[in-house]
Amino acid sequence: MNIEQYIQEQTGLSTRQIAEKSGLTQSRLSRQFNGNTALTLDTLKDIALGTGLDFLDLAVKANLLKQNYVDRLRSKGALLKATDEELVAEVLRRMRSNAPIDKNAPFATQPFATHEEMARAELAEELKKSDVDIAAYRETDGDEIDYDSYN
Repeated sequence: MNIEQYIQEQTGLSTRQIAEKSGLTQSRLSRQFNGNTALTLDTLKDIALGTGLDFLDLAVKANLLKQNYVDRLRSKGALLKATDEELVAEVLRRMRSNAPIDKNAPFATQPFATHEEMARAELAEELKKSDVDIAAYRETDGDEIDYDSYN
C-alpha cells in the first residue's frame, strides 16, 4: 500500500479532498504521490495538520523514517513527560515483575499504572491474603472502620 492509499484509507478522503484540507494544490500532491517529484516532510506535515493523521506514522508509511527510529522518539517523549515519581514507580514495578528484559526492546513491557491504580492493586492483593470479609463492613471517614456492622 502506498502513502496515498494509506491516507485515503485512514481518512476516507479523495486526493482532491486531502489537498484541500492540507492547503496544497491537487496537482502538486498528485505529483508527489506518483513519484514525479519528491514527497517532502513539509507536505506530510501539511497533510497531518489538515487530516489529523499522525505525522510520524505518515513519515514511516512514506518510507522517510524507519519505524524503530519513530518508536525510540516516542519512548523518549514519554519518558520526558513522566514525573520522577512515575519513573521510580515504573522501575520498581519492573523490578518486582521478575520479567526478563529484552535488551533489544527494553521498553517493551507494559506501561506503568498510575499511583492510585498501583495502590488499589496492591491493596486488593493484600486483602485476598487476609481472612477479612470485606463486604461485611464499610469504611467511614478515612482510616476509621465501622466494626458495628461487622459480625
